[in-house]
Amino acid sequence: MNRYGLLTKRFLAARKLGFNFFGTSRTKLPQHVKFGSKVVPLVYPSDEGYMSDIINLWLDDEYGLRQRGGDPSTIVDVGANIGLFSLWARYFYPEANITAIEPNPRVYHECCKNLANSNVKVLNVGISQREGRAMMDDTGNSRNASTVPMSDGDIHLMPLSSILEELGGSIDLLKMDCEGFEWDIFSDSKAFEGIGEIRMEYHLGSSHTIESLKCITHDLGYRMTHCNPNQGFGIAWFEKR
Repeated sequence: MNRYGLLTKRFLAARKLGFNFFGTSRTKLPQHVKFGSKVVPLVYPSDEGYMSDIINLWLDDEYGLRQRGGDPSTIVDVGANIGLFSLWARYFYPEANITAIEPNPRVYHECCKNLANSNVKVLNVGISQREGRAMMDDTGNSRNASTVPMSDGDIHLMPLSSILEELGGSIDLLKMDCEGFEWDIFSDSKAFEGIGEIRMEYHLGSSHTIESLKCITHDLGYRMTHCNPNQGFGIAWFEKR
């Protein structure tokens, strides 16, 4: 799609959500958004970059909720930040049981406020392969913050399998954006037996490549159905084989 076509597509998507889009640098963060007949007020931390998240999640629909078939009963949003994906999921799946998980105490307040009237359960914990504690590596941009396991950290880490158990043993759709900690979460292999689909932002490094991502998820019982790579990260979708 050429630049003009993309701008037009985003403009129309934004108008449907109740705000105007004139380009990334010329659009102000919307103070409210319209999901059908429901108007949702939005709050943000002082961090920069949230316009990019709104473009990616809502205008470009990078997790593919517009085109996804079916009607998931249970959705878990790991790395919810200020709740934008959970709001998007609630728009498409009004009857789903949605849990948003955000470990960063600095943005947890905004996440709770944005999701206050959307019937989404919000947990201020981190997800790991095992129970533990962590600190938040947050240099000032919460969108890139990550958890660092540390025995005396102030963040509670829960295994994904514990979340799964609390939800009755199954998750239809798992979204992950946890700034590289997804590799640790994948080690909780038992949990993935009860998870239908994964839609995630992956993060690469010296020991993690696209091929290793495919191998790990294949061993967990999934096949990759979509991949949109960027420099060092990207979006990928997986479903059970």
